[in-house]
Amino acid sequence: MQSRFFAWLIAAMILIMPLAAASSPSHTASPSSPSSHSSHSSHKKPPKPTPSPIPSPTPTGTPGPIPSGTLAVIQDMLHNEAIYGKNPCNGHLWINWIVANGTVTGNYNGTGTPDSNPCTRHDPATELRFVRNLLVYEHDTGDMTYAKQVAYYEPMVLANYANVDPRGWVYDDLMDSYKASGNVAFLNEAVNMANTYLKSGLNTTRIDWQIEEASVLVQEGKRSGNTVMLNTGLADLKATTSSIDTTYHLVFISGLAKSSQNGDIANAYARAGDTTDATLIQLGMQVMWDTTYGGYDEGAVLGTTGLTIQQKKTGGRMANMDELFHLLNEPTQQATITNVLLKDVYLPSLHGVLYEQHRDWSKYTINGTSETWVTSEAMGIMLEALMPI
Repeated sequence: MQSRFFAWLIAAMILIMPLAAASSPSHTASPSSPSSHSSHSSHKKPPKPTPSPIPSPTPTGTPGPIPSGTLAVIQDMLHNEAIYGKNPCNGHLWINWIVANGTVTGNYNGTGTPDSNPCTRHDPATELRFVRNLLVYEHDTGDMTYAKQVAYYEPMVLANYANVDPRGWVYDDLMDSYKASGNVAFLNEAVNMANTYLKSGLNTTRIDWQIEEASVLVQEGKRSGNTVMLNTGLADLKATTSSIDTTYHLVFISGLAKSSQNGDIANAYARAGDTTDATLIQLGMQVMWDTTYGGYDEGAVLGTTGLTIQQKKTGGRMANMDELFHLLNEPTQQATITNVLLKDVYLPSLHGVLYEQHRDWSKYTINGTSETWVTSEAMGIMLEALMPI
């Protein structure tokens, strides 16, 4: 805790971003209907959950550079996840949960009902994001309210990522955790990821992972002064740019350009210093921007006559575009997506973020049950976007 407190005392200066809004290209797309839940198997209809009020957090410390409105949202979500997000069955974070009728119920599945065995499912990546967000929150505000949660989840995260993950964004979260806390264990695991990518070669089973891993080599090569790693990463990253479609400026995987995946890819290019290709993808993604309700649609399917837009919102996952605009020094566009996150994605009555919503931000109903369970993944990604470091 002392190292995190010391890290706070020497908090890094805040960069003031120059205005540089990018123009949007003109596209024509054939929209499709929102994804249907009709494929879900039939189950006995459960009682409809009624969200229960969650007591407001009582933060300590002095707010840092986070705007007050954004800070209130951050504190509300962190409080919900810290108090109610832990699955008592397995000690990990719930995949999703709702505080309803005075009871916490979690790990809902695609049928609109909780898993028959709530102990089996958990996602280690949500715990990585949670720890990263708690540490950055402490760093930015000096508020040590969640020191107990950090102490509990931090060893779990370090144990999980002692094994190298093929997703390069894990390196970024480990490095953020190190920068915020000064705990060299996070740095060591991040460096181990880069060394493993260099020694073993990039994962070519998925182009997004390949791009992210090349980005890690560039970032770590620059940070450590390892010119072999840096030059290898630069060459690998340049080779991946051929995957960007020359017509739509998107990366398609099996004919589908997901907005979340393209956002991650653009972030990887930007973090490696390739703002040209990051901006190219960002402009290509304008075809998925919903000019009526705001936010990015889920994806675009490439067909013989053009693109068909998948008209569904996965609000938490689109938060990576907030990170991208921050990296690209585009505060006007960042403010636009931040407004969507705070106004439409974050739901104050539920103290969190849903996995999915209709294009107009209304909730899905699955087998008669309104989808009102917040998800640890969506909340984690959004919190990362609201607290860059």
